[in-house]
Amino acid sequence: RLRCSACRGSAVEYHEALTELYELRKRAKIKDFEYTETLDPVCEQRIAKYGLQLRSNLPTQKFSKDASISRAQGNWAGRYIANVCAELYADYEDELLQHSKLELLPFVDTMCRTTMKVCDDAAI
Repeated sequence: RLRCSACRGSAVEYHEALTELYELRKRAKIKDFEYTETLDPVCEQRIAKYGLQLRSNLPTQKFSKDASISRAQGNWAGRYIANVCAELYADYEDELLQHSKLELLPFVDTMCRTTMKVCDDAAI
């Protein structure tokens, strides 16, 4: 469940980064280096906002970037989600780009349940 949650958070950030790139470039053809410049910083910059949600001051198995929710950040939790994020990019970059035009929820489902196979039907 923890790996699924980390994948989902990572997929959301990749989707948002690619959506921003598509909106910026409009109809212009996007060059390979632009994809690289967009995707490379996701695991370092965007994922740093994530932490494990706390319930009764104990960490749960759900990552969140919602600042209004108590979260455990840094240390192993930060490294864990950053590693899952890096794995998603390193091993599935083609799939990230191939499915990036999907709406957010189908994109997350495709990347985490179908492609990485870290989530089951109930988790999505």
